[in-house]
Amino acid sequence: MKKYDDATEERIRAMETNAENLVSIDDKVYFEKQAIAKLLVAIMSESTSEADWNKRCDEAKAANGGDYPSEWYSAIIESGLMESMLKKWQ
Repeated sequence: MKKYDDATEERIRAMETNAENLVSIDDKVYFEKQAIAKLLVAIMSESTSEADWNKRCDEAKAANGGDYPSEWYSAIIESGLMESMLKKWQ
């Protein structure tokens, strides 16, 4: 036995589908940000000098419209990568 009329059940199914899509969009954004962070770490870890590091910083900013990617601070600064790489060249 149906709980609601056909139109109401259709609206409920549509809302459930939309909710599932929102979760998957959030998941996609999260995993995309994680992938960008890993890529940034990989690229910056390959720096061979301070000049090379600066060049790679400029390339990362240029690829992001002139600003550092939003993942930059956590992936490069908070992780300690920048500090360890700079110490390596001193």
